[in-house]
Amino acid sequence: MILSAVQCAFFFMDDLESPSFLFATLQHDMYNTFNGEATLLPLPPEAPREMPIGNLKSSSGAVRVSLSRGRLDLYCNSDGASIKLDWTRTKALIDQLRAVISNQVGGHLARFGCTLSFFERSDNPICEIQKRYFSRSFSDSCNELSFRVNEPIYQDIRFNKLRTVSMGNITMGSIALPGIVETLDINTDQTLLQIEDKHIDDVLEMARIAVGNVENNESA
Repeated sequence: MILSAVQCAFFFMDDLESPSFLFATLQHDMYNTFNGEATLLPLPPEAPREMPIGNLKSSSGAVRVSLSRGRLDLYCNSDGASIKLDWTRTKALIDQLRAVISNQVGGHLARFGCTLSFFERSDNPICEIQKRYFSRSFSDSCNELSFRVNEPIYQDIRFNKLRTVSMGNITMGSIALPGIVETLDINTDQTLLQIEDKHIDDVLEMARIAVGNVENNESA
């Protein structure tokens, strides 16, 4: 399997009073990344807190940010001819984004999550999923097979580790390649009112280990 996409979600404790200020700061401080099309919507104050207000993206579209009053989401996909995403470069981008957010909202984050998407090319993904993950056989006529499980980790707080495996496709150029898609969503538990920087570090370290395991042909 290879790493094909990463999503990071920063949940603010309090709604941003002026999302446009953070939007402009991201544009300025991270122009080398977000040098593509930018969109800022003039939504009224009563709009839902997670309704996107601004979108920034790279010129290639491989990196994108969606900003609302209540959260910021970073989306990273592979760029160019390869479908493989480089974790080291992605982590450096996440750290740069964290610094900008920290300057704007301080340590006032309620939650953080990092979702890794892995892909393995397969002409018969249902059969492969059955052999690897299920102890019983299924009919040859089965046309969908997937599972989702949470393996929480308890340190000083609870971290969720949600794993989903299913069949899917990934696009390379104009060609859709069939295969196995595995997503690993590592996040701080939603029952917390506030998290610390070290909890974000913990999530990203778990993500790094998961990527390393996959690169070494082990389970994420």
